[in-house]
Amino acid sequence: MRSSKRGVLLLALLSWSTVRAADEPPRQAQVLEEIEVKGKKDARVETVEAREVRESAAADLGEALANEGLVYKVRKGAIANDVVIRAFQKDNLTVTIDGALLHGACPNRMDPAEFHLDYSEIDRVEVKKGPYDVSVPGSLGGNVNVDTRKVHPGLNAEANLQYGAFNRFAGSAVLGYGLDWADFQASYAYKFSQPYLAGNGAAVTAIYPLTSQNRYRVEGQTGTAYSINTAWAQAGATLIGNDRLQVAYAYQGADSVIYPYLLMDAVYDDTQRVNASYELNGVGPFARLFARFYWNGVDHLMNDVRRCSSASNTTTCSGALPREYSMESLASSGMVGGKLEGTVGKANPLTFGLDLYSRLWNATTTRLMRATSVYGTQASIPDVNIVDVGLYGEYQYRIDEAWKLSAGVRFDWATSTARLDRLPSAQADIVLAQWTLFYGPGMRQTSNDYLLSGNVQVDWQVSEPVALYAGIGSAARVPDPQERYFALSGSRTPTGTWMPGRVGFPELAAPRNNEMDLGVKLSTSGLLVKCQIFGSIVNDYIVVGQVSAASDPAISSQNYQNVLAYLAGFEASARYALPWNLYLSGALAFTYGQQASPGQPLQEVPPLAGSVGLRWDDRTFFAEVDAPFAAPQNRVDTAMNETTTPGWIVANVRAGAQWKGFKLFGGVTNLLDRYYFEFFNYLRSPYSSGQPVPEPGRAFYVALQYEM
Repeated sequence: MRSSKRGVLLLALLSWSTVRAADEPPRQAQVLEEIEVKGKKDARVETVEAREVRESAAADLGEALANEGLVYKVRKGAIANDVVIRAFQKDNLTVTIDGALLHGACPNRMDPAEFHLDYSEIDRVEVKKGPYDVSVPGSLGGNVNVDTRKVHPGLNAEANLQYGAFNRFAGSAVLGYGLDWADFQASYAYKFSQPYLAGNGAAVTAIYPLTSQNRYRVEGQTGTAYSINTAWAQAGATLIGNDRLQVAYAYQGADSVIYPYLLMDAVYDDTQRVNASYELNGVGPFARLFARFYWNGVDHLMNDVRRCSSASNTTTCSGALPREYSMESLASSGMVGGKLEGTVGKANPLTFGLDLYSRLWNATTTRLMRATSVYGTQASIPDVNIVDVGLYGEYQYRIDEAWKLSAGVRFDWATSTARLDRLPSAQADIVLAQWTLFYGPGMRQTSNDYLLSGNVQVDWQVSEPVALYAGIGSAARVPDPQERYFALSGSRTPTGTWMPGRVGFPELAAPRNNEMDLGVKLSTSGLLVKCQIFGSIVNDYIVVGQVSAASDPAISSQNYQNVLAYLAGFEASARYALPWNLYLSGALAFTYGQQASPGQPLQEVPPLAGSVGLRWDDRTFFAEVDAPFAAPQNRVDTAMNETTTPGWIVANVRAGAQWKGFKLFGGVTNLLDRYYFEFFNYLRSPYSSGQPVPEPGRAFYVALQYEM
């Protein structure tokens, strides 16, 4: 485990090195500028700027996006929040960092893709909703792309320090330099926290009843909730004429991350990312030529050492086992990919490209079989490789000053293979036995998918401030390695109770989202309003279910199944510059989901939710209050043991000042210390730990930033 003391010391040294005296004029208030910038962007694209991210008290990007009302979040603990767009989550969404795909390694998504970067890397985050981006493979329900920070001419420096409740610390230092022909920047960041307290005053590690074997040991309820070190560097250069070469590397080491949402916690989660791109402009008939190569890898270990399930007597939480854990999973994932893209024309650009990726995922799970007191290891994700080759094209045609037409098409050929020949024979036999037990002999370990996606979009600038848009699109994705090939056998307890395992379905079909969107945008110098309605028919939507063995119906397992699903809803947001340096904001979103057969509410569909906020900002001082809220969710899938969630509203406040590159601010979240749960507060059946995770109670934070 890495030393947090060394991390804090190094961060302090780097932060000190960036601070210098500067006789600069006060920085302009950014809120009005952001309203104008966002108003000029594509109406379908929602953005979060660097200021909004860095002023946030959120522990990670997923929480920050949820706080801005752009997504919902799945809280599993103090950090590593997963994102949900409408009702799409997990592999129904794509996450890219500077256009490079990234996937975590944990089968239970302890480490979603957006977890694997630090705030110090972020310049802007774009959230694209719907199947309208043909340049990204598998973007079924939307894409979240992070644009990393750029280097400005001359010396660049930034330092961020934040401290808050639950002994939470976050800090980073960035140093860079830009020349006319080259630039370089590097950063180090560190995050640490202890377990937070909910509104009832109890630690998040104390949510389990005393009868649960999943409860934390007394000594496991305190200490580290997460400890994360991140280092990254970027370099760019102009080599010949009007070109741009850029190379980036990032490393993140996360230790001792708790997940009360799940049955285990992370021992470590180590990530490396490499991203290189080369761009040429104005070459022959091409307005732009672009090439990208990327590689990333994640190594992840989790176990139940901090839980009473690692004791020989789980009732009294006492006694030692032959090993320090009763269950442990070791997982690794990797992505290697590239893209070649060209654009012809400027007024009416035609963009076409070829991309390729190979996604590797391997996981082994070791468990104590208490009936026999023997540890057994199984290949829960049996060394799966997905190779995808895609061709895409997009054309934008400006009919006149008011009308614009866009159309895109994409074709993917993908092959998915569970490489059983690379596994130890005993593990391969267990995988095959699991598939055979529930689906019969002859289940294939290789699948081929041929996927066609496309969309047509129309924009109409009705007047200077008013724009309307409509879109219809269809996109499909490859089922992920877990959905098709997971294999973890069930077991019987010493009392004879059957504990279901998990099994993928190798013949699972690729889900397809057929969607229509209609929207309006009103944008002036001080006002931005967006409203959008959508409807989707999702063929072969993948849900979790249960399957029984043909030979013995008493033996069951959790699995994945295709269903027909319907989604519909709306989203609305507004930002308005009032007199007296006031800025009003609000957002509201709703999604309705229905499963066709059997006819029942679709699993994991969020309720009506939104927020209202008011900010005063005179370019030197600011103060802000916002109130996120959610309505009750009563439409749940009882067959999945979903439970209803009450509505809630909380209040957050913050204030600050800036002077000559320095910014000091602080605030209080959940000001009234409300005890509440968001809808995605527990892992649904059949993979349920059975315990909902509450949101943090009242928490203060203070932060100091310096930028030059």
